[in-house]
Amino acid sequence: KSITIPTSKLVEANKGYIVLVRFYLADRYLYSDGSYGPRSQNSTKTPIAVIVSDHMAIALHDVNEGGADQLQWGSNTTSSEVPSFLNACMNYADLFNKNYNGQADLATGAANSAVSGYTPVAPSGHTWSIPTLVNFLQMGITLGRMNEGSFGDFFSYWDSGKGYAFFAPSGAAATGFSPAPSTVNFPAMDMTRFNRAFTNVGGTAPSGTYWTMMECKDGTEYKMATIEISGGKFHLGLKSKTGTAKVRPIIWY
Repeated sequence: KSITIPTSKLVEANKGYIVLVRFYLADRYLYSDGSYGPRSQNSTKTPIAVIVSDHMAIALHDVNEGGADQLQWGSNTTSSEVPSFLNACMNYADLFNKNYNGQADLATGAANSAVSGYTPVAPSGHTWSIPTLVNFLQMGITLGRMNEGSFGDFFSYWDSGKGYAFFAPSGAAATGFSPAPSTVNFPAMDMTRFNRAFTNVGGTAPSGTYWTMMECKDGTEYKMATIEISGGKFHLGLKSKTGTAKVRPIIWY
């Protein structure tokens, strides 16, 4: 494969430069028997999820798709539902932390209950769960070619102390979610490629507003972070647990 470096970029003699090249794999899938790989090598198997990153894949359909797909997270809005060693997210730095701070995986509301009964049944030894915010961002980058931003932004993801914090809005407060989550400006995605990863195997591309597993303390209320997929990009929100949203399960394999 030959790669042409843009000649419009100005370079100077006797200086070093780094060329960052992103490679995108052809779509790969997890199959009902627990195996995984490209469709071309598994044509007789039944795909159940699109692979997003190493050992994580997203389901081909929403929970209760085509029916009662708008699910309430729960009714507990005044106290945290996350394990005590994780803590709810208190600001944007927490929310975009790649260490998944704030997993509300012990909640007992309709959203989590519905995931446990999702079909197709997960392969033996695996379970379906609700994505974190980072899982959605991984999905956008892998399937939708969402640009991480600048060269420095790309490498900041690998810094264990930063995660995706470069997505936080300018002037973000140290405590709380000010300015509003709607000000977070995610890059546009290649929606043709994003959608095709699902529809090529009979799935339905995610669209609309989805729960994440990220619990956030907003003032005195504990809310859940949501991701809306519309207009060719992601949109971040904080939603009351008594509200409703869709669920698109993920699975670790």
